[in-house]
Amino acid sequence: MTNVYFNEVGYFIQGGGVEIARSCPPLSDPDTGKGLLEPTHHLYAVLISALQELENHEEDITVFNDSRIIEEMDGATPLDDVCQDSRLFIRRNVLSLIPSLVWFKKKDGDWVNRHVQNGIQKMIGTVDVGQRDKAARKLALLVERKRASAKKARVRSLQRR
Repeated sequence: MTNVYFNEVGYFIQGGGVEIARSCPPLSDPDTGKGLLEPTHHLYAVLISALQELENHEEDITVFNDSRIIEEMDGATPLDDVCQDSRLFIRRNVLSLIPSLVWFKKKDGDWVNRHVQNGIQKMIGTVDVGQRDKAARKLALLVERKRASAKKARVRSLQRR
């Protein structure tokens, strides 16, 4: 079973040999800072992106979210024409490319948010620049030591001959 967790921040897919996380912040106008899409329309865009990752996926899929989108995918009347078009696009063009069953389940928002945040942090990571530089120096030092050790071993083997 593959699980898909999505919210306004992004999505996390886990299970069935797949583990994917994407951050999908809402698009905003650089001048005003106001969002270009309504929150529900942005959620549909995130859902479409997440499901497109699973094209030709063979295992059953469960999609988790706390919004009305789950109810709309299960048959509730969409709020507006954009939601209706998005729902039809998912059903006709996205779900048709997934050969397995796809279940939509509504869960508590905090639960979904926690899964998305943990998945994004796990896959993308949030490393302090100082820690990254320190790790890079350690790695460079280890590589240099390995090279020196290999060089000494070659010299010893040549001296034995």
